[in-house]
Amino acid sequence: MTDTKNENSKPWLRACINFRAGKQLPSCGGVGSREMVASLINAIEEAGIDWRVEAVHCMGQCHAGPTMRILPNGPYIMGVRESNVPDVVQKLKAGDLNGLAVAYPMPSRN
Repeated sequence: MTDTKNENSKPWLRACINFRAGKQLPSCGGVGSREMVASLINAIEEAGIDWRVEAVHCMGQCHAGPTMRILPNGPYIMGVRESNVPDVVQKLKAGDLNGLAVAYPMPSRN
């Protein structure tokens, strides 16, 4: 999986919807990413903004999910819940990608 589609492409969101059966290990799908992504796609369409969401099955960050990343080469957006979708869309619409990363940061590993 590569982080760039082509050099002229607009930024997009990649979102993990992986669900691990058995619940022995954490997964993005296990904490609501599938519902969040569906809500995010609908909200983006309703807002009429030019962003797309690519759903994938693992980004290696399930311990901190739901996991999203702004691509190409942008920051991870972590822990977004379905209830946060209006805030995410507002930040995307305003072009506030830094604010998005600050609001939903990658947790530090101690």
